[in-house]
Amino acid sequence: MNKCKTIIDKMRNGGEEGVAEGMALLVEDLEFRKTAKYFYSRYRQLSSIISWEDLLYEAILRLVTEIRDGRGPKKNCRGYIRNICRNICEEYRRETQRAATIMDVLVKLYHSPSSQVRQEKVKACLAKLGGQCEVLLWLFFFEEPPVANHGELARRLKEQNYEVSKTSISSLLSRCKRKFRALLGGDPSGLFED
Repeated sequence: MNKCKTIIDKMRNGGEEGVAEGMALLVEDLEFRKTAKYFYSRYRQLSSIISWEDLLYEAILRLVTEIRDGRGPKKNCRGYIRNICRNICEEYRRETQRAATIMDVLVKLYHSPSSQVRQEKVKACLAKLGGQCEVLLWLFFFEEPPVANHGELARRLKEQNYEVSKTSISSLLSRCKRKFRALLGGDPSGLFED
């Protein structure tokens, strides 16, 4: 990042060509790569969601957006880029926590005898996800009794013609919960009785 100021100036003053050249230089910059790897390792719980390379590319895109909007680093490039990486990691962490909270509440309500959750609506919502996410979320959260063992989940998915190893169940579960939450739009009220 020794040449960070030069790269930023090139991106500010070089038009689209300068932005493209600056982005290419940032991707190759060893200090910038180390920063992305550092935050990636610091936020270990994100390893099932993004890779350090994804973090690197997202940080570059955010930096380009900041520069195009007339913001961006004036003097301290390293600190500015570190803040971008940290903010991205925090956003992913909060998103993961929200998805987990929504699923926990929904599952408790689903299994409650006095629940207002309409089971056919939950099944229809899972069917919209389709594929291995539909099967995995059903087994892990809604089946009676829920299947928590990753080896058993992998075996049951394989019975449904989905080739998944037991070591990849955690990351698949995380992705599927995120997709389910996105499908609900963050609002599970459509799953309740009117």
